[in-house]
Amino acid sequence: MPEIEVVRRWQRQMDSQRKMLAADGRSVEVIYPGRLNDGRGGDFKDAVILSGNDVKQGNIEIHSCTSGWQAHGHHLDPHYNQVVLHVAWQQDSGECIFLEDGQSVPTIVLDRELADMEEGGKTLPCRMSQTAELSNILERLGETRLAEKVERFSSALQKMEAEQVFYVGLLEALGYSKNKRPFLNLACQVPLTDLKQLGVGGWDRIRLQAFLLGSAGLLPSQRRLKECADSYVGELEKIWSEIGSVQLMSHLDWEFFRVRPSNNPVCRIIALSHVFFRYRRYGWLDTWHRVIERAVEDDKGVDWGALLRVRAQDYWYGRYDFCPSAVSRNKWLLGEGRANEIVINVIFPFFKAWGELIGENKLVSGLDNIIRRYPPCETNSIQKHMLGQLKAEKALVNSALRQQGLLYLYKSYCTQGRCLECLLNK
Repeated sequence: MPEIEVVRRWQRQMDSQRKMLAADGRSVEVIYPGRLNDGRGGDFKDAVILSGNDVKQGNIEIHSCTSGWQAHGHHLDPHYNQVVLHVAWQQDSGECIFLEDGQSVPTIVLDRELADMEEGGKTLPCRMSQTAELSNILERLGETRLAEKVERFSSALQKMEAEQVFYVGLLEALGYSKNKRPFLNLACQVPLTDLKQLGVGGWDRIRLQAFLLGSAGLLPSQRRLKECADSYVGELEKIWSEIGSVQLMSHLDWEFFRVRPSNNPVCRIIALSHVFFRYRRYGWLDTWHRVIERAVEDDKGVDWGALLRVRAQDYWYGRYDFCPSAVSRNKWLLGEGRANEIVINVIFPFFKAWGELIGENKLVSGLDNIIRRYPPCETNSIQKHMLGQLKAEKALVNSALRQQGLLYLYKSYCTQGRCLECLLNK
């Protein structure tokens, strides 16, 4: 049976029965089946299972036959060490499934007789939630998620300068999900004060780009990329060699596998250089403070993403990396979708935390009103997954606040196996 068909049958199985017996006789209950993985290390990610008496969180890998695990070399690949359950349609080998780190995982064989499977473990309790109830719950959870972000920024503001806290939050958001950790590392290795130092004696955008890319280990010479000869690339390499800085990160720290062109770390760092260059006159805080003060009075004419969007131009028009094959039709290095997500996930919670710290009560209450009215951002893979899981219409999530609620539900309940505590289960 083709593997894609096994995946479909497994998903149907999860709609009717989630408690079963593994090939070795162990009792396995899938508390949460996870979502389709767009990266390495399993077909489904963020699953939660109960194996015997142990609750395990991780990924689920699916094959046509049990021998596929070794045939595909997963037992030698550390990316698969996060797998907690192996599923196959047929059993054609008696071998135990071992991870690269030596741990074993149970295997479910789907074509076994149903008599071999335990009763119970019905469909997820949140399916078919009432629409009116669901919308209210999502707004409450969205407020909780944003409050946690505000608290996180408040804590950081006790330890770091406000501009550095803002800078760290921006870089974390630029990393999206797959490169969040490397971008956080870059923000610590190359603090905002270092970037400001480059501007002493006059600003030069290409000098800023060379410094950021070189520090991140992403210049062509650092990645041993060939056929990248270009006057612009040559200037980047020349500037980096003259700066004489020590390479702080390696290209191996970054994730490129199945990363969308617009989320490529090189593309994001070039966008960052443009955003920073844009802030060079008034700085991060003053620029956004003015925008927010105007919006508190009347936000109807405020284009929130305007200070973040970066249009592709010159060398970067039609490309997202240095490789000749890295061609893209995207006209933006940082487009409207990502800009809006940064506004709701970084700008608003940061300035609420900062406003509370400096006693600007009018700004804080004004931001609360703006957040409640802020339109939804682009639908990402988690939100699509959750809408399918809840069997809800996309139109239900008609605000950024409800989107935040979906994300909170997924990350704080679904992927933690907390179905019994979930508001949708009550």
